Amino acid sequence: MGKKRKKSTQNIHMSGDFMDALSKREQRHLNQQKFEKQQQLEQQENLAFDRMLKQRQELQEKLQQEESHARVKVHKVNLDKKRKQEKSTGTNLVLIFTMLCAFGYLGYSIYIAQNKVDHIYTILNASFITLTVLLFTITGMMKKVRKRKVGYILTSLAFIGMISLNIGTTLEFFTLPTQPVVVDLTTKTVNEALKWASENKIELVEVTEFSDTVEENKVMSQNIEPNTLLKNVKVIEIVSSNGPNPESKVELPDMIGWDVDKVVKEIKHHKLTNVQIDFEFSTIERDTLFEQSKTGKIHRNEELKLKFSLGNEEDLLPVKLIDLLKKEEFDATLWLKRNGIKYETKYEFSDTIKKGCVISTTPKKGTLINQKEQQVILTISKGQKIIVPDLEKMSLDDIVAWAIKNNINITYNSEYNSKVKKGNIIRISHKKGDVIEENTTIYITTSKGTLRMIDYNENDLTKIRTFANTYKVNLVENEEYSDTIEQGKIIRVSHKKGDILNQGDTIEVVISMGTSIEIPDFTGMRLSDAQALCKSKNLDCTVTYVKSNKNKNIVVGQNKRAGSEVINGTNVLLSVSNGIAPSTGSSSSNNRPSGGGSSSSGGNSGGNTTPICNKTTMYILPNFIDTNPQNTCANIKNGYPGYKINCVYQNSDNGGKGQVLNAQDLKGKEINSCQSVTVIIKNN
Repeated sequence: MGKKRKKSTQNIHMSGDFMDALSKREQRHLNQQKFEKQQQLEQQENLAFDRMLKQRQELQEKLQQEESHARVKVHKVNLDKKRKQEKSTGTNLVLIFTMLCAFGYLGYSIYIAQNKVDHIYTILNASFITLTVLLFTITGMMKKVRKRKVGYILTSLAFIGMISLNIGTTLEFFTLPTQPVVVDLTTKTVNEALKWASENKIELVEVTEFSDTVEENKVMSQNIEPNTLLKNVKVIEIVSSNGPNPESKVELPDMIGWDVDKVVKEIKHHKLTNVQIDFEFSTIERDTLFEQSKTGKIHRNEELKLKFSLGNEEDLLPVKLIDLLKKEEFDATLWLKRNGIKYETKYEFSDTIKKGCVISTTPKKGTLINQKEQQVILTISKGQKIIVPDLEKMSLDDIVAWAIKNNINITYNSEYNSKVKKGNIIRISHKKGDVIEENTTIYITTSKGTLRMIDYNENDLTKIRTFANTYKVNLVENEEYSDTIEQGKIIRVSHKKGDILNQGDTIEVVISMGTSIEIPDFTGMRLSDAQALCKSKNLDCTVTYVKSNKNKNIVVGQNKRAGSEVINGTNVLLSVSNGIAPSTGSSSSNNRPSGGGSSSSGGNSGGNTTPICNKTTMYILPNFIDTNPQNTCANIKNGYPGYKINCVYQNSDNGGKGQVLNAQDLKGKEINSCQSVTVIIKNN
């Protein structure tokens, strides 16, 4: 503004020559106009300048507002972007965690599949689940829409594959491979079970039991549940039926007056095996039981004699022989008997008629039989004629197949044998060329291979006992004193680690009784000295007072022989004088009754003595044992004089003859002379 005013003043001075030529009035007027114009110009300039300043200010304010709006917008965009990034990171973390869980599930499924029957299905199903989750995770992390679409399509396909797998297996549209499992052997015969075990290289152990409900040679139970993975099984024990127990007792009613059909039904119901049926002429109604040898509780194989009435002899008329072909021998002979027909039986092999059934009759069916003049010959089947092949040269699979084909029963057992390879045959009950019948049982013993002695140390007595019991090895335990081996530990064993053990071998274990202690001669010693000696010798000395001609508190006897060897802590009973007994008829300063005599043991003077129950600790010492069981008993009784030893002789599969079977129970047991002790000695 100031600069513009200065410029205007200069212009006025520059026109001074022109002003001098005008009149003063005109000059004033002109100057006045100039001045006014000049003011107008200045006003216009000022107004223009103000407008310009205002516009500039407005523009600046507008720019500031726009800049502020821009900053707010940028901040908002950045904030939204940050929020989106945070949200995307959280989603990605969840997706990644889900994917890791899917991989963990896949790994776990592969691990457990090895113990599942449907292992292929388990792995495939877990794979489809993992693939679906993996594709879903990758798709969720994609930013481009086109790629996401492709990802969702692949995820859907994987999900459809998983659904198809489950529907297909559930509805059995297809079957996936499974691991072999144990079958239900209770639906099979023993031979079929043997064949299955042989095919699957499983050792089959058979135990037989009687059964009234399961047919003979059928499997009743098994110790391994069906559908157990076969790879986890090495031995299966089956229980097979041996048929009804002939020794079982049944309650047989009094059947007198029953007709023959009702009696036969009762016989079969109770599965009686030794029934003798006869028919006799009688005035009693025909086919009626009139004599019965036994009633009540009887064994199934116990002889039972029954007599039925044939009616009056004059009423017995000739009868046509019915068709007895294929009837069981019992039913065929019963029909002949109840019709008064005499008969003979003979037995032949047959390839077509079941064992025990009629092959033919002479005469043939339809023949009119005169009971007084004719008899019938029954030919009974022995089943197929079977010639035993050379079983020792056959494999177990071939033997089982041959047995099934010929209806032969095979009973296996096995034992350890160092000379015969594991699985090979040691012995067979029938040799090549033997002629046998159907249902004959052939016994085969196979080798379990070489059994070797386990590793052990001086503390492993229980381990050796368990080993001997598990593998049916005889075990004999003896005891010896030892100055170096602690009591109860092993001194030596008859077999070293790795030694071969055969069936019937005996392991002998010698167990330490600790350091032996020699019993001193206590007689004549003062009680205090004897007790001190007992303590120094680690003996458990107890005292009983007796009347004696020795001074009071002098040891006059002991229950253990001086010089004998015992173990630490053995009880020794010392008999100690209660003082010199008064002479007969003299008065006693201590008011003892006269004529008291001597007391056996009791510590009480006079006649009212109470018996003392002497105590000791019992041990079965090695020198007690004798191969003669009676000598073993005598030695134990001599070792514990004054104690009641009750010897019981018992047969056992363990130990040697004369061994004390309950030695472990008696070892260290406190006994007293008032009670009896039972010692069980092996008798076989």
